Amino acid sequence: MKTVEYYFKGIDCPNCAAKVEAQLNKISNIEEARVNFLSKKIIINYKEEEFDLKELEAFIKKCEPDAVLSKEELEESHKHEHHHEHGCCHDHDHECCHDHDHKCCHEHEHHHEHNCCKQNHIRNLNNILFILGICFGIGAVLFNLFIKLESIFLIGKLLFIISYLLLAYKIIIKSFKNIIKGNIFDENLLMLVASVGALIINEGLEAILVVLLYRIGEYFQDKALGESTDAIASLTKLKVDVVHLENGTDILTKDAKVGDVIIVKVGERIPLDGKVIKGVSSIDTKVITGESMPSDVFVGDSVLSGCINLTSVLYIEVSKELNESTTSKIIKMVQLASDKKSKTEEFITKFARIYTPIVLILAIGVFLVEWLLIESFTLNDALNNCFVFLVSSCPCALVISIPLAFFGGIGRCSSFGVLVKGGNYVEALSKTKMICFDKTGTLTKGNFKVSKINPINVSKEDFVNMLVSVESYSNHPIALSISKLKVSKKLKIYNLEELPGLGIKCLFEEKEVLVGNYELMVKSGINVVKEDEVGSVIYLAYDKVYYGNVLIVDEIKEDSFEMMNSIKKLNINTTILTGDNKSVAEAVGSSLGVSKVYAKLLPNQKLEILDEIIKNKPLKSTVVYVGDGINDTPALKLSDVGVAIGGLGNDEAVNASDVVLLNNNMNNLVRAIKVSKFTKKILIENIVFALVVKFIALIIGMLGLLGSYGMILGVFADVGVCLITILNTLRILRYGGK
Repeated sequence: MKTVEYYFKGIDCPNCAAKVEAQLNKISNIEEARVNFLSKKIIINYKEEEFDLKELEAFIKKCEPDAVLSKEELEESHKHEHHHEHGCCHDHDHECCHDHDHKCCHEHEHHHEHNCCKQNHIRNLNNILFILGICFGIGAVLFNLFIKLESIFLIGKLLFIISYLLLAYKIIIKSFKNIIKGNIFDENLLMLVASVGALIINEGLEAILVVLLYRIGEYFQDKALGESTDAIASLTKLKVDVVHLENGTDILTKDAKVGDVIIVKVGERIPLDGKVIKGVSSIDTKVITGESMPSDVFVGDSVLSGCINLTSVLYIEVSKELNESTTSKIIKMVQLASDKKSKTEEFITKFARIYTPIVLILAIGVFLVEWLLIESFTLNDALNNCFVFLVSSCPCALVISIPLAFFGGIGRCSSFGVLVKGGNYVEALSKTKMICFDKTGTLTKGNFKVSKINPINVSKEDFVNMLVSVESYSNHPIALSISKLKVSKKLKIYNLEELPGLGIKCLFEEKEVLVGNYELMVKSGINVVKEDEVGSVIYLAYDKVYYGNVLIVDEIKEDSFEMMNSIKKLNINTTILTGDNKSVAEAVGSSLGVSKVYAKLLPNQKLEILDEIIKNKPLKSTVVYVGDGINDTPALKLSDVGVAIGGLGNDEAVNASDVVLLNNNMNNLVRAIKVSKFTKKILIENIVFALVVKFIALIIGMLGLLGSYGMILGVFADVGVCLITILNTLRILRYGGK
């Protein structure tokens, strides 16, 4: 199996992308094709023969005539017209692209300016034709209203036809293009048949109103569509193409190496992950971590690519190349997010493929039954009702608003530092009934500190001196916390040996020193009383004499308390799965109000318990696992939704997870769950509203209750409903999630 990727432009809505994807998957050589509307990519897994780019582009143009493919990323370098699935064109503003290699030539600039001018002329011409169409329509209405002479009746009808052609010519052109290329069953045809039919039965005003309302509705629909996708698409534009080296030269970001020193000026985005070696500044991390307040950085601090330098010049030593940088990881995850469709999206995609042919057949059935079998309907009545049926039944409200809702949910979560890797995980989060937490570094800070010092048979000063001298040789988190204690004298320790799971053994002045847990003391024959404290107790013995102990505690994160209170209000159960000792785990669980605690778990035991929880979960519910380290990777994969916290530092945990919290704020997990539930609520509202309005419009249309004005109701049931559902979807982007 081989994979090839192409960039595209000219496929400008989720439904268009779904149609292209469906057509590509019909090619025998293609195992699987995915059209990623968000990242403007087509990913093809194929079996044998290589693909010819031009042939593939020609095939795609059968359903999307304006599609353009390229092996390189395509820049939208001008204001272009959006040929939507209905054939309506709208204006989009795009920044003119720059030659990031700084190798612009006059020929390129001339070609670019020529294209921009050409597009401006086309747009101006379209606007003029639209205005003329409205003017001719008003003239036709006034002519037929005030001039009743039969001899010039045809002039009024001609004015209606001219107005119609000026307003609907794009729909006509695109419909005929599709018919010629064999793509007969498409939404443009529904609109064309209905509006031309209205002209034929002498309902010129209705035909014009249908197209006019359609064009206006599509314009606002397209604006709303752009706003909905921009929230998440903006995350894919974090990449900086050029970096400034310390020696004054500029190079492509992809050519920068680890160890290079780059300069980031005020207002510039940090291009690569690195460490500050010169300068002090404030940086805006909002787009990466969701934090609204700027962060101060000093020499020695690590900084992430994608953040914006705010106050003064920074010299940064590159620590990761472009492919491994934070921005590259975020872009990759965001691009892949739209590949993973929810069950709702998958159903709508399949539904849309067969919907239009069925609608055409039903519309013909309505016409034949009313004309041939029901005497009260004339030929004109039957045709009018048939056309209303066609216009009312377009599935765009569902086909467009559903994927946009999931885009919106992903985009809203990303705004406060939570990356959700697909619409399927947004849907899964909305059904959360159980959250399983790792403890250390997840609910607690993972920053151990010495809480009590208890010397026995020795002075406190001598006890601390010996303890710190031994522990300073270890990199264990508990040892590091002990090493921070102040000492009056550092002892010369030798023959040090770490005993896994027990502690450290070494020599001082040719006598044995033991530092470790209670099991080490018992195993070594030291007479010691076990301390019953909540935390980790470290014992010390010298020359077989017990010298005392220290209590090490791991602080609970402040936001863990607020998070647990919020989770309880959502009626979600919680569990702690940890390898820590029982007393510590239960103390943390009790403080936070966790439903159940499992302690002293080996990695395989943690998986067994998690698997049992998943097997016994309520039907159609989700089990979420939250962890922060490499040891959590198996559990992150096993759970329905795996959540990795603490940013992008741990590649194993991030790759295994379905959701990434870019900062350590646990409240953001609750916000993400609330956003997912709100997204699901919006989806249900859109589906119910669209189906109810369309059903009412179809009934009214078939019965002919509004006569020729039923066509206007049909337009509302199509474009109006689609616009309303998209506007409703935009509420997701403004939802606080609190």
